[in-house]
Amino acid sequence: MKDENLVALARLGPAELVPRPVTPTEKAAIIVRLLMAEGTPLPLTALPEAHQARLAEQMAQMGLVDRATMAAVVEDFLAALDAAGLAFPDGLEGALSLVDGHISEDVASRLRRRAAMTAKADPWDRIAALPAEELLPLLADEAPETAAVALSRLPVARAAELLSLMPGARARRVALAMARTGGSRRTCCGGSGWR
Repeated sequence: MKDENLVALARLGPAELVPRPVTPTEKAAIIVRLLMAEGTPLPLTALPEAHQARLAEQMAQMGLVDRATMAAVVEDFLAALDAAGLAFPDGLEGALSLVDGHISEDVASRLRRRAAMTAKADPWDRIAALPAEELLPLLADEAPETAAVALSRLPVARAAELLSLMPGARARRVALAMARTGGSRRTCCGGSGWR
């Protein structure tokens, strides 16, 4: 009897197989993998770094996904796309770029200033956006450990850019201090808001 069940199971087509349950993160990994396989350019760098890391970690754990599960995930994804009406940009900068040319520069400037003063605005985003010519003199006056902590708050690519622009000896001292203070990201401020 057991052999008959295995033979019957082997004869089932993909449509007759039952998809396994998947988490939302697994669904995202499946969709991203399918789109990448099709050569679709995905702006994953626009995602917050924590989401990028979680997606990459999930993709590393996925292994083989059966056709029924893949088909169910694609069907869910397409249904969600069909159900979507409009998508608005995330944050004020995205909204301002959307209405650029449709509102006055005075209004846009006032909104940017107000957003910069709110508690929700992350000062490290503004600091990371400053030109290197403004940041380097500020970092030069600080102890290597202080500069290291400041650089650790910036996106990795930005911190690397600033390190590469420092004089060699100073860059080495700051890099060494970064290695020594590497745990400060987790202990300072309860780990919240760190990149």
